[in-house]
Amino acid sequence: MAEYVYDEYKFDVPWPCIRRHFSKDVVWIYGGERKNKDLPLVGKCEGHDQMAKWLEQMNTLLKVNKWKPKDIIVERDPPTNDEASPSQQRKVIVIMDVNYTVNETGKTFDNEEVHIHYVNTNFVSTKVHMLFDFTPCLEAFHPTQ
Repeated sequence: MAEYVYDEYKFDVPWPCIRRHFSKDVVWIYGGERKNKDLPLVGKCEGHDQMAKWLEQMNTLLKVNKWKPKDIIVERDPPTNDEASPSQQRKVIVIMDVNYTVNETGKTFDNEEVHIHYVNTNFVSTKVHMLFDFTPCLEAFHPTQ
């Protein structure tokens, strides 16, 4: 599942990829659930449409220079409990090497992101939580003079 998502994503709004690999009510969290005025991409969105809007906003704010999975870890044994709960679904963890340029400031930064996919028995992501170090991101969005 994860290999296909990362191979298919080409930095635009990939509707076929979204529909194929993410549930209609997917929960998409970048950094944290609350919006952050200093980092406009941070926050939570739900569903295909909000996910697509997030990707559009990302493309407006950032130029993606590098977005490469360096490791993919798949939970071996599927859970036997309630499949509806994200904590009971199989987890796929993708560790990413990324490099972005903030369009407004022209500042470039490297980071490591960890993407945690909660997948159902059809290997469709129902929740994705992306974690990263905020410091280089903040410095690129708000460089000091």
